Amino acid sequence: MKKNVIFLLIICSFFVASCFKRQEMDYAGAYAPPFINSVGLLLQMPVPLQGQAGDTVRFKVAGIDTLLSINPALIEFYLNGSRATVKSVNSNDSTLTVIVPGNASSGASSMIIGDKQFYGPDFNITGWAWLDSTFNATTQKDEKGNPLLGSATNGPVWSVYYDSWMQVLNLFVCGGFTTWNGLSFLGTTPDSYHNNNIAGVIQLNPTTGTLRDNFYVGEGPNRGSTIYGMVKLTNFPGYLVYGTGFSSFGIYKGVNNMTRVYQNGLIDSVTTNVNNPDPENPSANIGVFVNFKGGFDGPVRKVFLDAAGRLISVGNFSRYVYNDYTLSTAFSVVKNYTYQSQVAATNQDGILDTSYNYDPYRTKGFGTNGTISDAVQLMNGTTPGSIIIGGNFTLYNNEGVGRIVMLDNNGKRNPAFNVGEGADGAITKITYNAVTQKLLVTGDFKSFNGVACPAGVVMLNTNGSISTGFKLGDFERSTANSGRLVNYAGQLSDGTVILSGAFERYRDQTGSTFITRQGFMILNPDGTLAANLNNTGVFNGTINDIFETTTLSGRKGVVIAGSFSLFDNHPVNNIIRIGLQRK
Repeated sequence: MKKNVIFLLIICSFFVASCFKRQEMDYAGAYAPPFINSVGLLLQMPVPLQGQAGDTVRFKVAGIDTLLSINPALIEFYLNGSRATVKSVNSNDSTLTVIVPGNASSGASSMIIGDKQFYGPDFNITGWAWLDSTFNATTQKDEKGNPLLGSATNGPVWSVYYDSWMQVLNLFVCGGFTTWNGLSFLGTTPDSYHNNNIAGVIQLNPTTGTLRDNFYVGEGPNRGSTIYGMVKLTNFPGYLVYGTGFSSFGIYKGVNNMTRVYQNGLIDSVTTNVNNPDPENPSANIGVFVNFKGGFDGPVRKVFLDAAGRLISVGNFSRYVYNDYTLSTAFSVVKNYTYQSQVAATNQDGILDTSYNYDPYRTKGFGTNGTISDAVQLMNGTTPGSIIIGGNFTLYNNEGVGRIVMLDNNGKRNPAFNVGEGADGAITKITYNAVTQKLLVTGDFKSFNGVACPAGVVMLNTNGSISTGFKLGDFERSTANSGRLVNYAGQLSDGTVILSGAFERYRDQTGSTFITRQGFMILNPDGTLAANLNNTGVFNGTINDIFETTTLSGRKGVVIAGSFSLFDNHPVNNIIRIGLQRK
């Protein structure tokens, strides 16, 4: 037994000694040196910093000797997921030269050798689409010398509205925000407007995107409210603003989710005699209220001015509300309620039009058996036309509809708009272009009128038929973003289509491979990727509205509004302008 133990100790001692000896031979020190990969992409900026399809770009690399020993055909190089051809490896300056592929977009570079992948610096792809740095620009510059954009809004933008007064063009921005470029409320008079709390609606110079100080809404609607939009009135020198969650506007009470403002933004108010329960307080004999007495008890999603000059309101309300100031006090407003579900007409003073979608014998009035998400109004030249509503409903005024319906002049279903089965799931967004006379419908549906729509997008003619010329291809969903695969689709007047959503790559009907498109893409009228217009990088968020305009240099531009934080890899906040150029 002792002999065995002694033998084992001798063996162990010999093994430990040999280990120490090998350690001394292989390296010095108490610990082995860390593993250093001999090949890699360095984070130094490429030369040049940006380029377009066909350009050559040099990237700094580590392990040049190893790379020289590798067949260039075995080195895979990518620009934001698009394969680039490796042209050469240069030992003199330790660079690897690649050719920018035709379908590349701005983003990170990467290199694959065997089973190892290396990431490098971002490379900016120049093309015919770009983030317009002349819109809402600051005096500060980024590291490349470009103007930094202002912080814009601190909440979502729901719509933009373009109008002019006295030949002055204005761009109105409506949403659920309280600041613009960090400006917050410090005063209650127009003189202090530059420090005013932006209350859901602002006026911008449409060319520069800078705030105009001649539109003053005071404190605006009560906090927590949202202004969905506005419409210019013809019987009043100003606008109707509408939305959800507001019962007051500044110091004025009696708002029912919509009210009138003058062209300078000031509220249309009225001072009138009221009931005074306290005769010893003569100041309570007078009340100051909003002059627009009508409105609704729930969200007003869209309002349109029809050819007859009526305001057609669409939303998810159940009752019309009318303020009775003859019974009110200086501190409270008496309101009368009339059942009127989801679709209603009033005159421009807010008085309900009972000839429009109203039935006095029904307990709760007409409407849908679900929710309305969106609505658009067709145009016959400059004349307002029919209104189309969509959402998650299968009945409108007890008639079967496919979650989308056109209204006639009396608010009833217009049978001229025939979609057949319609959508097999909820419709969340409808857009319309008056030049192309096309509708784009998006939502949680997989088929429309029996035709497969796996991405939940369909283009319609104004009679409700499917526009067969537009065909979407296949998508790969982004793992970094949640939400609908496509959350917005809108067409420009030249037929170009803008899409946003939670997609990572796209393969159109003519393509054999997927192309990196991260949340944003621009398509031709047939659904194929528009050449040279898909060079921008990552978009993160949701588009709610777009508006065609021009850039400061006079090129085609598009104002994009919504709830988003990133465009072309640049941090942005909810509203931008992009420039577009097409040959």
